[in-house]
Amino acid sequence: MDWNKIKTEYVTTDTSYRKLSLKYKITSTQIANHSKAEGWVEQRKQYLKKTYAKTLTALSDAQARRVSRIMTITDKILDKLEKSLEQIPDGDLAVYRQLTAALKDIKEIQMLKSDADMREQEARIANLKRQAQPEGEAGAVSVVMTQTARDYAK
Repeated sequence: MDWNKIKTEYVTTDTSYRKLSLKYKITSTQIANHSKAEGWVEQRKQYLKKTYAKTLTALSDAQARRVSRIMTITDKILDKLEKSLEQIPDGDLAVYRQLTAALKDIKEIQMLKSDADMREQEARIANLKRQAQPEGEAGAVSVVMTQTARDYAK
């Protein structure tokens, strides 16, 4: 009997002892005994935590790339608006209103996530990574200050 294969299937999927017993033609009691002796349930929990943490990191990285692209594009639009501002004749209120509306749109777009939201998301990811770490395994701790002391004093 290939217990490593059965264990891997149990830990990495949502299958049950009953389904494994039918598939491998052994009793669910035998599987339960091996599972208890080797801690399969805890290993499954750790595997799920690690998978969840990796998924969150990948999603966060993808979001950061999208935000960066949007910021780059809106910065280019802002540059064009600034250049066109110099060419507007004084007193052309309609054009000033259009530029103001465009600036409001850019501001709204660029405020996709506040710094506080980003820090909260990073903290959640770090917490999930800590939880995914096997019991008794020490991890390195790092503190990153993203703002100056004056910003924190506000």
